[in-house]
Amino acid sequence: MPRTDGRSAATAHALGPKADIARWLSPLKRLGEMLHGAACGLTGVCHPHTHVALGGRVMRVQYLLRDRTGDLEAAVALFEEGGQRFMAAVDAALRDATRGYPDDGLLRLTRCAPHLECMRQGVQGLRGGLDAVGEALDAAQNAVVETYGLQMAAPAGTAVVAEARASAEAEHDTALLVDLRRLAGATDGAQVEAAAARVLCHGRVELARMTGALDDLSRHGQALIEACVRLAGEIVPAWIGSSAPQGGLAGSPARHDEGLTPAAAQAWAGWQAQMQAMQALREGLHDLLREMGRHYAFNPTPEEGRQAAVDWARAWIEQPPELRLPG
Repeated sequence: MPRTDGRSAATAHALGPKADIARWLSPLKRLGEMLHGAACGLTGVCHPHTHVALGGRVMRVQYLLRDRTGDLEAAVALFEEGGQRFMAAVDAALRDATRGYPDDGLLRLTRCAPHLECMRQGVQGLRGGLDAVGEALDAAQNAVVETYGLQMAAPAGTAVVAEARASAEAEHDTALLVDLRRLAGATDGAQVEAAAARVLCHGRVELARMTGALDDLSRHGQALIEACVRLAGEIVPAWIGSSAPQGGLAGSPARHDEGLTPAAAQAWAGWQAQMQAMQALREGLHDLLREMGRHYAFNPTPEEGRQAAVDWARAWIEQPPELRLPG
């Protein structure tokens, strides 16, 4: 979005499919679910030397992740608000031009800067912000490693080529599935605790995936802003200058989108799809935020927590497609 060359279609629908929304939300949902399962399974367990509650360590990560999710929802809402206002301004400018008032249309386009700034602030809110979550996760993982003598799963570095990273992540998913099955099949408290601790040790990989997803999303948002700058500064003014009717109203005015070239009309439709996708992303983040709140408020006894952890692992293996791992 929005281009007048042959690349317009691919760019315009970059955020449209539901699969793309799920791709950005999935690491966040998976990490939130992992933390819930681990917190349940480790309820009542303390570090053997520091006597710090392991469940409390995990809940600290839950709290910070939920807080960051709220920030992300606000950032997407800010971007969406700016985008909707920008779209309305361009729409009004085209309407003015097609009704014979091109100067009014051009004037509207010069007033789009606040809308673009709103979008920029939204993109800025998507970047980073996971350091505190990572530090709390490290502290929780170190505590369970020291308690149970485990090894943590290491995320593939960003310098690793895509094929090697995909292979490493596939191996991680397979190992996670093994640990989920251990937890789902646990028959006593000690087995539940050890399996829940193993699940927590996979959290770093999901956090790395979440970081990559946010980087990808922020780059996409920045590309949309750059496209909007070009739309308001070049494409629409050029169309108004060369194609819009002049001299005021004369009969029934044409619809503004009828005068656009096919490529420009396709880009306009693509832009509307972008805003719909941003709305879907914001709603998905809001749903995750509510779910994280329910998880954080869950305060079971050790026995209830162990049973909840087993039930949770079984549900993950059997039910949600966005969480499902290769078997």
